[in-house]
Order: sequence, then C-alpha cells, then structure tokens
Amino acid sequence: CIRDRTPTLAEVSRLFRLTYMGQQMILARNHTRKKFLRLCGLKDNKHLGCLKQSWISLDYLFARFGSLEGFDYFWDEFCTTKKIWEQRRLEIFCLTLLGILVFPLDERCINTRLQSVVIALFKKKDEVTIVPMILTEIYKALTEVKGGVRHF
Repeated sequence: CIRDRTPTLAEVSRLFRLTYMGQQMILARNHTRKKFLRLCGLKDNKHLGCLKQSWISLDYLFARFGSLEGFDYFWDEFCTTKKIWEQRRLEIFCLTLLGILVFPLDERCINTRLQSVVIALFKKKDEVTIVPMILTEIYKALTEVKGGVRHF
C-alpha cells in the first residue's frame, strides 16, 4: 500500500521529537544580498554572485565564523563588534547545519533562504515548527529517487 510508505507530519514529528500541533509553520524567505550579509554581521560584498542564486559557500562561512580567530582575521569584512559576532556564530552554525544536513542543496552550498528559518527558531522557538519543511524535503527526495536519481 502506498500509504504505508508515505511519511506523515505526525511521523516526522515523532522521529525528530519536534512538536507541530498548534505551532506556526516557518517559511523560508529569500533576502537580498545586502540583507543576508547584514544579518550575518558582514559588510556588503558584491563579489558574492552566488547570493543572487540564494546560496553561499560553506567554506566562506566557515572561514569567517568557524574558528575563534575568524573575526580577527577577517575584521575588515565585518560591520559588527566582536561581541555581536560571537553571538552570531551560533546562528551561522545553525544555518550551516540546516543547510548541510537537513535541507541540502549541492555539496558545500548553503541555502541562504534558511536564514529566515534560523531567525524564527531563535526568536520564536516555542511558537514555530520546521516539521512541514522537513516533510516537504522528504517528498522532494522521494520524487527524485522515483525519477531515477540514486543519491539525494
């Protein structure tokens, strides 16, 4: 039976131990290049053409936020203080974690639309859920497999 092979919101909720009943669904929204970088605490960088396609390199983010020396090494690229940079590191870590493990694009590419998801999770964590987004990604992957893709 097809129904037995189709995951439901309740099953995804149980699997990830996330609630979804009575929660607002988070929608991934696109930000302009400037807004994405500003929310990361970075100055505008017109050389990041990938942002027009709503992605950024994991290596770019890791170099600036991954190590404790990232701020000191790239100080001229930031438009924020080191204290605020330290707070943003956790948000960037969550962004990369979601982008690599939960909602992957291509290898080492992070979907910048996930930034709105991270912001909602940090600011409204008890009011929102990502369960429908996870279920959507499962359906996308299953559709690709059905179409002949071996890996997703």
